[in-house]
Amino acid sequence: DLIHSISVSKTEKSDHDIVMCTLLHPEFLLQQAKKPPYVPPTPLDDINVNSADWSSINADLLNADWSSVLDPSISQDSAWDRFESIVVEACKKHALHHPIAPTL
Repeated sequence: DLIHSISVSKTEKSDHDIVMCTLLHPEFLLQQAKKPPYVPPTPLDDINVNSADWSSINADLLNADWSSVLDPSISQDSAWDRFESIVVEACKKHALHHPIAPTL
């Protein structure tokens, strides 16, 4: 029996079930992989959108200084950086970070 300690748990917010088990394969028992800490690819990936206060985010975005993004004298990359910064700051201000970062 290479698989044991199987348990199935219901979730409150999904129609999926969580299945947990332990593997007893000799190769897995000998190795203990060290994974680097998870770093979100973008700042928005660290934000839990399910916890967001969307009304407040929308209000912040309505009141943002979009002229800095639309300035024709800046490069496209600079405009994108400014746009992303405005959106990320509004989301960080009104949403929680993910409590558990995914593993790679």
